[in-house]
Amino acid sequence: MIVKDEYETYPKISYPVTTIRELNNEDIDRYFDESENVSYIANQIEIRAKQNETYTALENVDRIGNIIDKFLKTPKYRCLRRVGGFPKTPMRTDNNVIIGYLRYECNVDIKNNIIYRR
Repeated sequence: MIVKDEYETYPKISYPVTTIRELNNEDIDRYFDESENVSYIANQIEIRAKQNETYTALENVDRIGNIIDKFLKTPKYRCLRRVGGFPKTPMRTDNNVIIGYLRYECNVDIKNNIIYRR
C-alpha cells in the first residue's frame, strides 16, 4: 500500500485508490466541563476502482468496501457507527472508474482515547 498526501502535486494514480477524509471533529457540549473532553468524529472513506481481469469496477468497489466494513466491525473498532448506505457512482471524468463512499461516526474521549458509540 502506498500512502500519499491528498493534494499532492501531479500524483501518479493507480487503481484501486482509497481515501480517508475527516468530515467532522467537534466538541460535544453535554460532556463539557470547562475544557473539551469528548469529540464527535465523522470520517468518509472513498473507494475508487477500475475493472480488472476478474471483476468489474463496481464489483471491485463492493469487495473493497466489504473488507473495510468487516474490519471496522471487529472488536477494536466496533464502536464506529456506519452512517447511511454505500452509494456508488461513475467518476465524472472517467466512466471506467467507479467511486463508492462509506461514512462512519463516533464520539471519542480525547483524554483517554476511548471510542463511544452514539
